[in-house]
Parts: sequence; C-alpha cells; structure tokens
Amino acid sequence: MLQCIDAIKSKSDNIKIFLISSHTDTETLIQKVAHQTNVMAIYLLDHEERFASTLNHSITKLHDLYSDLDSLSIRLSQDIKSFIHYTPLSISTFDREKNENTIRDLNKANARFLWLQLLIDILIKTPYNDQEKDEMLEECRTHYKDNSTVLKSIKEFSQTYKSTEALKFYTTDSFLYRILNRALRTENIEILFICRFFLADICNQLKE
Repeated sequence: MLQCIDAIKSKSDNIKIFLISSHTDTETLIQKVAHQTNVMAIYLLDHEERFASTLNHSITKLHDLYSDLDSLSIRLSQDIKSFIHYTPLSISTFDREKNENTIRDLNKANARFLWLQLLIDILIKTPYNDQEKDEMLEECRTHYKDNSTVLKSIKEFSQTYKSTEALKFYTTDSFLYRILNRALRTENIEILFICRFFLADICNQLKE
C-alpha cells in the first residue's frame, strides 16, 4: 500500500488518477490520497462486503463500493467519459527556442477517441468466459431476429469461431462488424461490454 501512496504522490497534477482499491486497509489508503488534486475518483472493489460498515462515505471522491468487476468497469468508463467531455483538455507548448511544434488544445473528437481507447482497455482486461460469447450472440440474434440470412451467419459463428479468426470476422461486412461499429459510433457502453470477449480477441491478434 505504501508503494501505491508514494506513486500517487509522485505524479504531477497533469496526470489524472482514477483509483481502484481492494486493499484490506482501504480506509487508510483513502485518507492518505483523497486530498491529492490529481486523484479524480476512488472506487472500491469489495467482493466480500468488508468495507461497507467502516468507510467514511462523506468523502466526495469515493465513488461507491462494488461487489463485482463488471459493474465497477461500467461506472469507471462512464466517469472517464464525463471527465473528458466536461474538462477543458489542453497541452502546453514546448519551448520555442527548441524549435518544437506547438501542440494545439485537444478538441472533442480527440477527447472521444481517448475515452474510447480507455474504455476498450478497461473492457478487454475485464475477466470473461464462454458465457460472454453466448450473451453476445443472443444480443445479435435479438437484433437480427427478422433477418434469416444473418441468423444463419450467427449460427455458423457460434459453431466455428476461433479466437485467432477475430480480425477476419471484423474486417468482413459481418453482423459483428455492423453491431460493433454502431456501438462505437454511438458510444453504447452496454453493447461494447457484451462484446468485450470479441474485442479482446481482436486486440490480442493485433499484438501478434
């Protein structure tokens, strides 16, 4: 815990921190870092509900307790999105004597892209299993319930899909390509969360 506290205190105010803790001495951690101006929010992952009766809920940066990682991930991504949207984002210019290019303020498009990158990073690190694949396909079946051709493709996907073929499915004009692109355009967190196993497979393939 001391390493965590030291790391937070060593960061400049330009580095914004959204802190997740499941430490047994969480209350001490909160007291040590809640006043830090670069700490935007604190989230507690408490599978066994150990902290509910002892925590000081008057701390404004404390964004609730969560018993599961799924709900915490959704709340975290929403908070990051709100922070990016409502906070003026700017990067100071470099010393002109060094003939460096001026960096302009980030506009909303840049902010949305950053939010999306952060969200996807959160989603692909969220644990998942075979049940997530079934949930995603059920969502697709519901969406395309009146399209027999797509329903056939969904059935084929459920029977033959391999994680090493994620890019092939995404880069063709498939049902997954259309659903994911719509979710990315509309920033639909729920759909992206349901499709997180597929997003993780895509990212893993790109790393290879």
